[in-house]
Amino acid sequence: MKSMQSYCAMIFEKLEPRLQLSGAADLVRSTAVLPEIGSDLAAVTAGPRALFAHDTMFSSGPLVDVYDTTTGLSSTTQLPQPLRVFTTTHIGSKAFFAGSAESGGDIGIVDIYDGGAGTWSVGTLPQKGIILSSATLANEAFFVGSNQAGRSFAIVYDDRTHTFSSLPLRKYNSVFAVGVIGTQVIFSSSFDKPMVYDPRMRRFSMLPGRATNPNFVPQVVVGTKAIFKHEGVVDIYDSVLGKWSRSPTPPSVRIGQSYVVVGSKAIFGGFVFDAVTDVVDVYDSVNGQWSTTSLSVARGRVSATSVGNQAIFAGGIIDQDSATTSPPITIPRQVFNTVDIFTDTAPSPVLSGGLTGNIGHRNQ
Repeated sequence: MKSMQSYCAMIFEKLEPRLQLSGAADLVRSTAVLPEIGSDLAAVTAGPRALFAHDTMFSSGPLVDVYDTTTGLSSTTQLPQPLRVFTTTHIGSKAFFAGSAESGGDIGIVDIYDGGAGTWSVGTLPQKGIILSSATLANEAFFVGSNQAGRSFAIVYDDRTHTFSSLPLRKYNSVFAVGVIGTQVIFSSSFDKPMVYDPRMRRFSMLPGRATNPNFVPQVVVGTKAIFKHEGVVDIYDSVLGKWSRSPTPPSVRIGQSYVVVGSKAIFGGFVFDAVTDVVDVYDSVNGQWSTTSLSVARGRVSATSVGNQAIFAGGIIDQDSATTSPPITIPRQVFNTVDIFTDTAPSPVLSGGLTGNIGHRNQ
């Protein structure tokens, strides 16, 4: 029987990175700290800064931790309009925070942070609702949400004109996620097959090939390759070739991982739920190989974003019952302000069209 001391030592032990193959071997880990402890953070990039918004349900206010990758310094700011942030995306140095009212109801605004000027503004949406997901393609940010009547809607922000407009979804309803593959935008529905929207043609079509699961949505996109993690397998769609493949060496597939893209690498670390892990899976789209490294501290409900060639995993929590001890014990609640920074020392160029928004997830 493990004692409390030995069990906690096992969890908090700082493990050496488990490097395999070139993907994870290219990553060098360093650490930093945020001004505030927190979990379930909404992460996004704005220029050289990584921003982490706290959930107003669990913090004293609409706090946002800011980590500046150029100076290595952290600071704190606040959302100009309090809201529960469910999704984030960015265009250049401009970051968008969207979600619901603090009460969980409909809202008609998004908070916008200008990373160049370090200033906030508030954008007014053409319709009210709860924004569930967002993604960016070139100069346009796409948002999907649901209104009080339960109908889905889509909104497009054009950074060239600084305007929001509605995008008719026509017959497509119950859309819960939006993502980008190559030069196309994918809308995933609870009842219909994923639909592809071409912004140049302003036309919808069906995602070709293997996507038969109505809830089929890409976990993350690297360049023109979309990684779908579902039902214990990993499928990869190449939007240039229009072909599907199955990962020859799938990692330990886990639901609810935080993820981020750096160059040609998709990096999955921690969980967005309570389960605790230090494992970081790395997929290299250049050679199609998987490898692993580790966080400095095992924890759950970690958030992630990227700035340049750095993948940044921040915050997290340990707060769960242990079923591995006899009798079971409750791990003391620990909330972290730890920041793990993985710097890609050998970045590879990739084709444009990588994921720059959040697909039904709280990380960017």
